[in-house]
Amino acid sequence: MKITGVLSFAVLGVAAFFSSCSNNAIELAGDGFSTAEGMVYLIDGNSENGQALDSTKVVDGAFAFKNPNLKEGMYYASVKGVDRYILYLGAEKVQISYNEDSKSITVKGSKYDDMLNAYYALRAECKAEMEACQVAAQQLPEENERTEEQNAEYESLKQRFQNADAKFSEGIQKLAFENPTSPISVFFVATQIHELGEEALVKAKELITNFKGETTLALTKCKEFFEVQEATATGKPFRDFKAMDADGNIVSLSEVAGKGNIVLVDFWASWCGYCKRAFPELKKVYAEFSPKGFEIFGYSLDKDKDKWKAQVAADTLVWKQFVADESIADADRGEKLYGVRGIPFTVLIDKDGTLLGTNLEPDEVRAILAEKLQ
Repeated sequence: MKITGVLSFAVLGVAAFFSSCSNNAIELAGDGFSTAEGMVYLIDGNSENGQALDSTKVVDGAFAFKNPNLKEGMYYASVKGVDRYILYLGAEKVQISYNEDSKSITVKGSKYDDMLNAYYALRAECKAEMEACQVAAQQLPEENERTEEQNAEYESLKQRFQNADAKFSEGIQKLAFENPTSPISVFFVATQIHELGEEALVKAKELITNFKGETTLALTKCKEFFEVQEATATGKPFRDFKAMDADGNIVSLSEVAGKGNIVLVDFWASWCGYCKRAFPELKKVYAEFSPKGFEIFGYSLDKDKDKWKAQVAADTLVWKQFVADESIADADRGEKLYGVRGIPFTVLIDKDGTLLGTNLEPDEVRAILAEKLQ
C-alpha cells in the first residue's frame, strides 16, 4: 500500500533562476558521494526544461566543477544515483558534503549557507519520516483484507505522513518569510505557492512585490500567479477563452457566459479519477437547477479527443462539452487564464458575467445556486 503526498523531494517544485553576472569562475566541489553512479550534472536553475550546463565524473566519492562561462545564481547539482540539490553559486567556491546516515548534504562557501543548510536538514528529517511511513504502509494488507487494528495502524501512518509533509511545507515557508531579500526565498515561495493558505499568501505576495533582485523565472511565475489570482477574484468579470467542440469548431466561453444564465465552467479530463467521481453530484446539481437558468460548460484537458468523447458518453454527460486544442494560443486557453494547476477545477459565472467563485465543490455550487435562482 502506498501513501502519496503533495511534495516531490527529487525536484521539489519549479525551476529557479539566474542572477547577476560574475567575472570569476563558478566553482563547486563535492565529497562523500560514495554511492554515486559516476556522473554529476550542473543544471541551469533558470531553465524550465532542465538544461545541463556542465558535467563531470564522481571519483572516489568526490567531484569538482570550475567553469568561467557561468553566471552567479541558482543551479541544480544532480548527482546520479543519489539526489538533486538546489544551490546558490557565485564568486566563492562552494563545497557540498554528503552524509550517508542523514541522506543529505551540508553546504559551505555559499552566500546563503545558513538558509540552505536549514532547508536540507528539514528536508532530510521530513523525507525520512515520510519514507518510513510508506515502507510500513506497504507491509500492510490491501484495504479489503485488513483487520480493524491494521486499519487503525494505516490511518496512524497516513497521519504521520501528512504531518511530516505539512512540517516541510511550513518550514520552508518560514525560511522564506524570515529572509525576504534572498533569491532562495523567491524559489521557496514558487515551490509552495499553490499550496499556501490565505495568511501565507498575503506574506508571499508582499515578499514577491517588494523583491528587488533580478527578474527571474521563479519571480516571473510568482507574479503571474498573483496577477491571475487578482483577475479571477470574486466580483471580477469572467476571462473569456476558446475551446473546440465535438465537431472541431472553435468556440468561445463568451458565447455561453454572460448571456443571462449562471454558468459553471468545469475543468476535467478522462484520465482524472477525482473529476469522474464528482460527476454524479454535478449531475444532481444540473438536474435541479438547469430548468431555472443554470448551464455547465464542460472543458476537458484531454489531448486524445477520442478518449474525451468516449468518457462523455460513458458518464452520460448531458451538458455542453468542449476540449482544449493545440491550435489555440496560450493566451486564449482557459487553463492559462484561470491559473489551473490541478483538476477538477471550477469557475462559477453569474448571469451578468461576473465571477461568483473558483475551485468550488458541487455542494458549494448548489448553495450559491439555491440563493441566486430561487
